[in-house]
Amino acid sequence: RHLLGDFSSIGYFVNVRYDAPELDVTPMDGGVSEEGTVEVTLGGAVQLQCPVGSSGCWSRVGKDGSLDPIGPGPKLSLDRILYQEAGEYRCVVARSAKLEQWRAHNVHVSVSGGPVVYPSNTTLVIPLGQRADIVVEFCANPPVSKAVWLTENRLLRPGTGDSN
Repeated sequence: RHLLGDFSSIGYFVNVRYDAPELDVTPMDGGVSEEGTVEVTLGGAVQLQCPVGSSGCWSRVGKDGSLDPIGPGPKLSLDRILYQEAGEYRCVVARSAKLEQWRAHNVHVSVSGGPVVYPSNTTLVIPLGQRADIVVEFCANPPVSKAVWLTENRLLRPGTGDSN
């Protein structure tokens, strides 16, 4: 009972495990592994789905094979996707009374799109006759093989100077 009225609360018991079990989910170790591939355009959205009837947890597979937990399953939504989000994702379904082994569903996400240019400075004012360095960062998938600067009457290649 409270001065502002009657309230009820529900108690929750949360058990946190600090050391997650090491998982090596491969068919050789008695696990079942499924593979999938999906390609999404830069800025698009993709929804990954654990195998039907399971509610596993989603993780991103690191370069060293470690699992970085992302969230509970069965669905994982990646919206406004960036190039950095490309890689391997894994839905791990734990053992249960129905399953006698760990199961994993691996999905390789690749992000494709045209070049995106990020200029470090959008306006440059350079005195006549002075050297100008123009710096930009760009990314694309597939990777850019050539880059050039176009002026009204010239084609300039990065890393080369033009004294005219």
